[in-house]
Amino acid sequence: ECVSRVSYNSGSPNAIERSTQSAIDYLLKNDDANLLASSANLSDINNAQDFFKGKRILRICLSPEDNDAPLEEVVRGVISTIETHMGQKITYLSAVHTDTEHRHAHIVISREDGGRCSATNPLIVPKKILINECRKKAQHVITSALGFMSEEEYINRFKERVFSVDSAKIDYQIA
Repeated sequence: ECVSRVSYNSGSPNAIERSTQSAIDYLLKNDDANLLASSANLSDINNAQDFFKGKRILRICLSPEDNDAPLEEVVRGVISTIETHMGQKITYLSAVHTDTEHRHAHIVISREDGGRCSATNPLIVPKKILINECRKKAQHVITSALGFMSEEEYINRFKERVFSVDSAKIDYQIA
């Protein structure tokens, strides 16, 4: 399991600008965060903040179960999958955070053309692409890098999910 949260910013232009600024600030909160960007220009914090300012964005958080997962490769794979299925280039900025028990990557995505939020020009990635195709790509990248889980490891991880206090993950799988 890898893709953990997906959200769009929405609302009035002022709400979108505040939401986008908050997302970029959070993504860049760690000075030692490993930044990945669709262009070298966006690797500069000021350029990234200027580019995304006021734009409608898609936010994704990737949090693989295994801390040894190659998150940078997973991010590139997820972005490539979205671009392939959408038939268009997208602009993104991503940072790998280590501020929790599990390493995770935050991604902010906008249209390659920098399209502003409007009723006629939204950034919409179909849910089936995010849930099915991006998850498959993440699993493929991680399995290629780390190999398959042993049967014992699979059973132990399943038991951990079933008997954990946070049953939301298993509930989501059952639903």
